[in-house]
Parts: sequence; C-alpha cells; structure tokens
Amino acid sequence: MPTTNYKRQASIKEETRRRIVGATIGLLNRMWVDEMTLAHIAERAGVSVQSIMRHFGSKESIVRSLTLADVEAALAPGDSDLLHVVHEPRTVVREIFSLYEKAGDPGVPLELQAARFPALGQLATAGRRRHREWLEACFSNKLEATSTADRELLITQLLHLTDHYSWHLYRNVYRLSRADAERALTQLIECALARATQATSTRSQRETKKR
Repeated sequence: MPTTNYKRQASIKEETRRRIVGATIGLLNRMWVDEMTLAHIAERAGVSVQSIMRHFGSKESIVRSLTLADVEAALAPGDSDLLHVVHEPRTVVREIFSLYEKAGDPGVPLELQAARFPALGQLATAGRRRHREWLEACFSNKLEATSTADRELLITQLLHLTDHYSWHLYRNVYRLSRADAERALTQLIECALARATQATSTRSQRETKKR
C-alpha cells in the first residue's frame, strides 16, 4: 500500500510539473519573461501559485529548467516524434505546417531573451539544430547529390523556407489559405532543390573541362 501511494503521488507531482512547464512554454510564445507572472502560469496550467512555488520557487527557475524535450512534449503531447521524416517537398511542407498550425504565432524569439536567460538561447540553438537534422534526413538523397558548397547553401535556404516565421508570413500576414500557403512554399523548395542540383552539375562539368 505505501508503495502504491508513493507511485501515485510521484505521478501527480510529475503531471503538475508537466502542466506548469507546458503553460510556461505556451506563454513564452506570447510575452517576454519579464511580463510573465506566476499568476499567468497558474491560470494557464490550472494549478495554484502556491503549487508552482513548491515545485519551482519562481518563474525564473521554471525558465532555467526548460529543455528541448519539454518544448517538444508541449507541442506534440503523446507523440514520440515531433516531426516525421518524409522525403517529398509537398509532404515536408505539410508536416511542418501541421506543427506550426498547432503552435500558432511564433511570438517573441527566444534569442532576444537569451541575454537575461541564457537557457532560452541554448534552447533556441538546440531547436535549430534539431530542425536542421530533420531537414537533412528528409532531403538526404538530394543533399548527397550536391557539392559541399552547394549543400550548405541549400540547407540554409531550406531552413529559411521552413522556418516558423515563414509560415506566419504566409498564413497571418499574406492571409493565404493553408492549401495555398503549402503550395507556394512547396514550389519554392522545389526550385531551391533544382537550382542546387543544376549548380553542382555545372560545377562538375567545368572541372571536367579543365582536366
């Protein structure tokens, strides 16, 4: 019986922590940390301010404790893979749009708050690295067929085209439907892939002629 009670209490404690962390991540998309209060977090998490104090002590402690795994769990609860590896430009765009449609507006960039909260800068860096790794897996065949110089430029273009802010521009600023926004970005990615392939081919031909 004591063991059962301990496990139940541990489960409740972990669930409360998850809700507090998830609420904080949600608020980071909408406001600066300095604007955020424990009351904001408590209301969004559905817990009391006293409960937050018992678990973390302060909002700064919550922010410092955040990990990339926390962010991914908040964006895709119950999904072990935040983004699935797919290989066609159309399905890559659909996959990233599904994530951004769920996350909403990109809000305040974490990098801008990194001076006061270095953990947020580290979180942003880790997120960019994960994004790059996903793109490299999705377009592995295309990337392998390009030269080193063309590959790095292509990855940079793909990162830009699939960035959260690109989604925001097409959906919220230009007011395109999701279908039209996906079509527009798919075409741009296809152009970037084709140009990189052509550039590598042209460079190879020039080098062959020099021999």
